[in-house]
Formats: sequence, structure tokens, C-alpha cells
Amino acid sequence: MSAVQQHLMCDGASPRRRRDSIPQELRDKSIWLRWKLEERDGKTTKIPYKTNGTGMAKTNDPSTWSEFDAAANSKFGNGLGCVVKDGLVVIDLDKIRDPETGVIEAWAQSIIDECNSYTEISPSKKGVHIWLRGEVPVGGNRKGRMEMYDQNSPRYMTITGDVLKDTPIREVNLTDLHKRMLEGADPLKASVSRAKSPVLASDNSAADFAF
Repeated sequence: MSAVQQHLMCDGASPRRRRDSIPQELRDKSIWLRWKLEERDGKTTKIPYKTNGTGMAKTNDPSTWSEFDAAANSKFGNGLGCVVKDGLVVIDLDKIRDPETGVIEAWAQSIIDECNSYTEISPSKKGVHIWLRGEVPVGGNRKGRMEMYDQNSPRYMTITGDVLKDTPIREVNLTDLHKRMLEGADPLKASVSRAKSPVLASDNSAADFAF
């Protein structure tokens, strides 16, 4: 089954099916929170909150996180998120997918295929998040529309269960891919404009904020 067929099937999935599609490896961890769309500095952004909505969640404070069931059953905010830690890595490919057709730009699809790990569609449906185990090499976390984060760059990431590649989270040596990212894997090479915004990503598909 092609990646396009997979995502079109998932677009019609029930909330319960999407929840069950999230890897058990993630569901077993107490790293969960909720996110809510709010306007900050004239931009709509995804703000992390405690599962019960009593205050903001912080990526460096485990007391503000929860277990999966509590977060998944919460009605607060707009969706689920989890903190990137415990050897996890997320690769965020931004604005590389046509939300109407599901077609993904060839350079991004090649990275998805290379990683061959659990991949899901972002809330905006314009990007994808690839979940791996490993470590991001030093030298930078983003270039153009490609970003990499691990526990050394505290972030949280949205979780949709809108599966593009339903494979286990696997361990990947990111040395070569990280080098290619910094050298300009994204053909648009949009790094200059994005470098001016070191904390908040420019697309609503991303939810990797440092609080």
C-alpha cells in the first residue's frame, strides 16, 4: 500500500482508532500533555497545558506531564502532545504535503522512506512527524523545512495518530541525515527566514515550543 493510500485511509479514522494507532512505546510513558490554540504576538500557536487544564505544561518539569490515558481522555484544549525525551527523536518535515491530495514532496518522501520508522501527519495536514530512537548530532536542529529534536533540545510535539507509516519506532544513526539537513536537504533552503524565529516554528503544524 502506498503512503498516499495509507494517509487517505487514516483521514477517515475514528478518534478511538487514531488513539490506538499511537505506538505503545509512547503510550507507556508519562510524558503526555494537552495543547491549545492561542494567539501569541499576533500568531496562532499551540500552547502546552497540563492534562487537567489547570496551567501550562513545561518541557523541563515532569510534574506537569501525565500518563497517556489521562491526556487522551481529557477534553481540554485541541489535542494531544508529548515531551521528546528518553532517547526519542522527532524529525519534523514542514509544509511538504498537499492536504487535499496527500502528495508529499519527493525529497521529504525519500527521508520518510530512509528512516522507515513510525510517521504521522501533523495537525495542519501539511507536514509529517517521524518518531525515532537515537541522538541528534551537535551543530543545529533545523534547516529550511526540516527539523530534528531530542531530549537535549527540550520540546514537545503534537500527536495525532493520523498514521502515514505504521511501523515500529526504530533506532537510527542520524549522523549522515543530520549533515545532509544542514547542507540543505530542503530544496527551498528557507533557513534564513526561519533562523529569525529560534523558539516558535513558523508553521502551525509544528508544536515544538520550549517553555
